[in-house]
Amino acid sequence: MKTKLAKRRIKMQLYKALCILLHPKEYELTPYQSSPIKRRITTIIANDKSAVYLHIKGDLSKAGYRSWLRRKARSKELSCYDKINQNKNVEAVLVGKASEIEEVARLAWAGPINAKVENVKTLWFNKPSITAETNDDQNVDQVAWSQETANLIKETLNHLNSKSDILQKTNKFKEKNFFNSSVDVKRVADDKNLFVTSFSRSNYIVSPREVVGFQQAITSEISNITDTFTNHKHLVKEFLTAHSLHAPEGDCFTELHLAKNYFKSCNHPIVVKPADGRQGRGITVDVRSETELEVAWNFAKKYHNQIILEELVLGVDLRVYVIGGKASTVLLRIPANIVGDGTKTVQQLIEAKNKKRLQNPHLAKKLIIPDTSSLQFLKRQGHTMNSIPQKDEVVFLHLKANLGAGGDSIAITNYTHPDLKRLAEQAAKAVGLQDYCGIDLLVESIDEPRLNQKCSIVEVNSKANIFMVRFPMYGKPTDTTQEFMDYMFNEDKYDNSYPKDKKKIQLTGLLDNNIVQLIKSFAKDLNLNGRISYAEKKAEIIAEGRRHHILMFLDKLWNLTKTHLGSVDGLLVEKHEGDLPQESGFEVLYDSTLGVNHIEKSNSFSNIKLPVTRYNPKVIKKNLDIQLFVEEFRDLGYCAEHAYEDLIKVTKDGKTGITGIRHSSIFSDQACEKKYMSKKLMAFNNIPVPRGAIIKAKHLKKALNFYKNFPQNCTVTELKPHSFYLESNSLVKHVVKGKKSLKSVWKKALKRGVNNLLIEEKIDGFDINIAVVDGQFICAQIIAPVKLHGDGKSTVSELIDEIDTFRSKNPFYESKLIAQNDAVMQQLRDSELNLEDIPKQGESIVLKGVFETVDITDTLHDDFKKKATDAVNSIPGLLFAAVNMTIPKPDNPINMQKWIVNAIDTNPSVAQFHFPWKGKPVNLAKIIIQRLCLAGKIYWIGE
Repeated sequence: MKTKLAKRRIKMQLYKALCILLHPKEYELTPYQSSPIKRRITTIIANDKSAVYLHIKGDLSKAGYRSWLRRKARSKELSCYDKINQNKNVEAVLVGKASEIEEVARLAWAGPINAKVENVKTLWFNKPSITAETNDDQNVDQVAWSQETANLIKETLNHLNSKSDILQKTNKFKEKNFFNSSVDVKRVADDKNLFVTSFSRSNYIVSPREVVGFQQAITSEISNITDTFTNHKHLVKEFLTAHSLHAPEGDCFTELHLAKNYFKSCNHPIVVKPADGRQGRGITVDVRSETELEVAWNFAKKYHNQIILEELVLGVDLRVYVIGGKASTVLLRIPANIVGDGTKTVQQLIEAKNKKRLQNPHLAKKLIIPDTSSLQFLKRQGHTMNSIPQKDEVVFLHLKANLGAGGDSIAITNYTHPDLKRLAEQAAKAVGLQDYCGIDLLVESIDEPRLNQKCSIVEVNSKANIFMVRFPMYGKPTDTTQEFMDYMFNEDKYDNSYPKDKKKIQLTGLLDNNIVQLIKSFAKDLNLNGRISYAEKKAEIIAEGRRHHILMFLDKLWNLTKTHLGSVDGLLVEKHEGDLPQESGFEVLYDSTLGVNHIEKSNSFSNIKLPVTRYNPKVIKKNLDIQLFVEEFRDLGYCAEHAYEDLIKVTKDGKTGITGIRHSSIFSDQACEKKYMSKKLMAFNNIPVPRGAIIKAKHLKKALNFYKNFPQNCTVTELKPHSFYLESNSLVKHVVKGKKSLKSVWKKALKRGVNNLLIEEKIDGFDINIAVVDGQFICAQIIAPVKLHGDGKSTVSELIDEIDTFRSKNPFYESKLIAQNDAVMQQLRDSELNLEDIPKQGESIVLKGVFETVDITDTLHDDFKKKATDAVNSIPGLLFAAVNMTIPKPDNPINMQKWIVNAIDTNPSVAQFHFPWKGKPVNLAKIIIQRLCLAGKIYWIGE
């Protein structure tokens, strides 16, 4: 161990020395242009590796900064060497691919949630020519710049200065913690006596009359169709213009030659941007020539295959918040800038302004970070990082009105003309975002009506950050979250407003008297009446009280899986119809007759033996699900075509509308994708879920101790890293058998940068998917591994070819042939088989790498059909999903066996149900169209 640590320290010192000695000129566009000797030495030593030495200054000691940085480095396959110096600042060296180093180095400015980074000094070894923030293939001389826009921003600032002293000093706030929209929603919900349970950036909120899910500030009432639609800038523009609302003129293209023809017809500068490009990515402004257009086109293509060309609208950027259909607050967003004082350099002014931003709870993680792009902007204004601007001179670092890129926020609600607010309200109504949204306007004047100036709606944002107007850099703060929650929960929220409820709660784990007494104290604090009966591995609780207090009680019980790991690992809730003791309080009983449910073994199931279903050959396009929906719409007399992602454009009787194949909300997607949140909500609603707990990846010993309580077969799921700044990896699930297997899975996950893992019981039974549409059971399938049946004559290869012949004729399976599956080939090798071996007559070879589906719609017991709909209904905002269950005996009642719901898929393939391997096909697309799309889930243009 000491030897390993010593080697790491030596490597850190070596790379640190290389970075210090061979660092090129800072902020130079071509780093080694003026240092040919450094370039030559670097080329000899580098061997395609780069390194950066980071000196991170700030309040980092209690924020876990070093472990956070290591996780970010691991996730990008970088080596990270770090230490805390005598000034309690962090020094780190990152080694690896230059592009990955740049991304992590930029994230270092933000750090983990509780860190306050003041400055990051970077010294490079083998620095790339263009940093990550530069428009990759874009010539550096083509950095977006519009002097007219800069002048207009300065005029607006001068206008505000003439009206008030709003810009004379920055706001100061008592709040010091880092905020986000979900934290702010929870703050207000708690103040309003609402029940709220949170996970990551989601909140599940219950009032006396409502149950609403929030993902950040987006409610579960906002469908994915709405969200995807508003993400597509051109589709939104079509809707706005159909409502006579002005958006920039332009069109959408997929072919460059058509875009060039359009450009030739324009007699004005244009903006080129991806149809779905967020946070300013892929945008080039002020394009004036075909050469510039081609460069901008290639840049935008990196983010989306549909490219928008539209007129360049001069104006200042306003974000108008609309709540309940009414304009609430207006924020003026000014691109990153500094104001000269006649004495300080640009570098010193940036550092001084960042110190002010650090005092703002919203802007503390959004500092001005100089880069090569900044150099170009400075150059156009006659400055460098070392020049001294004149007193009161405004110098821009870029022209992106994005607070995340160092922009200023100015609350100007009282200085904005009422007609501009009405314009935002009309835009929100046009696209169906009445609850809450942000409307972005470009205007020439903030205090003139739209008819007196040129103004445009440039974006409709369903994900607008709700709390940033609470912490503007300048101007009067507004608690928009409070206003939003008043609108969403307009009802009495006193304790007595909640109905009374009685629940029967079953707990599993390793229970003792201390845990029971803790549970009793929870009940007492929440004024609950009832009793607890417990044995060593199970407890049964009967509880009565107000609904929100019952939910708070359940939340506390659920959290015991984290705070008392192993003591409680499972929870199941159902409505209690019986009587309770007359006395108030909780009675505690030890009952040795309580036991853990017996796990039934799987029986044979007749549907598995059905013949393979035959299909007529079809011409299949790239997206089979989209094709099925389009064909069904056409059969119903509509003109239909794929519009974008999961959206479909339909036309009938001269009207055009937008609908989709997915019918969920962002909240339900996140809750089910993260799994743990949906598992918790299902458990609260009498749906059996696997026993288990989340354990931090660094706590392997805790995982091994917890594993002792389980059967040998368990599942371990790698949960997504909880990071606002780093894109997460997909969920990965493993089956573990024994401590050795668990250790291997755990260590590999830790090495990949996974923060948390979910360890759960695994029961024997059939793997079943059940489709639910609009709260009704539709169909069910067994998901079974493929089996090769030996006949004593055919080789493994011939048996696979025989199955693939049938799969190639099934539209869903034709792209899932066995012979091309590497995982299957590896499985054969693990079984000491090769393609030329001949299995004996009657010998079965299970191929777990591929699956086949068997329709059991008619034979699945009604109990499970009801439970599947209950599971979907427990997740707010979910209208179409597939519920995955493990059931030992699918045709028997639920009370005769142990079964569980493993997960809910909010984006299942309808083609899988249309084209089962065995059994009856189900036209799921037609059912969804009739029950959802045509029942109000189409946005009609012009209505």
